[in-house]
Amino acid sequence: MRHLLTMSRLLVFLSLLGLTTQAQTLPQEAPLWHTWTAALHAQIARFYSQQERHDEALAHLNQALRLLPESVALHIQRGQTYLLLYEWDAALADFNAAIDRDPSYAPAYFQRGLLYYTRAEREAARDDFQRFLALAPQAEEVSLARTWLAAIEGELEALNSP
Repeated sequence: MRHLLTMSRLLVFLSLLGLTTQAQTLPQEAPLWHTWTAALHAQIARFYSQQERHDEALAHLNQALRLLPESVALHIQRGQTYLLLYEWDAALADFNAAIDRDPSYAPAYFQRGLLYYTRAEREAARDDFQRFLALAPQAEEVSLARTWLAAIEGELEALNSP
């Protein structure tokens, strides 16, 4: 019970800093100081990414993941940053790590699908977008996933027709 009260106080404090959403996606079993510090690093990384200072964002995400290596959300955020740096293999490793940690986390499939689509790995992209749609049929990115899925299906059909 004491842990829950402390966590709720932490969430109130983080909400004042605009970090509530980030903190709620972090593992709850982590020490509070790690959770707070990782959330802060993740928010700083978002700021640097908005400024197109992706190397600095990556440094903060690495710090956050040292504190919370099991965080699915942090792996996704770092994978997105690697995408912006055109480091495809590193992005794929983070998206795979997120899926390994939580196979039901739909955003991981969406992000990995984008990476596969960018790399022209059509079948893999199709599979990930389909999995995303199955897991999160009401998600904000559903229309984008359906658009890319239709494009992929068209491309595969054109490739397979004589």
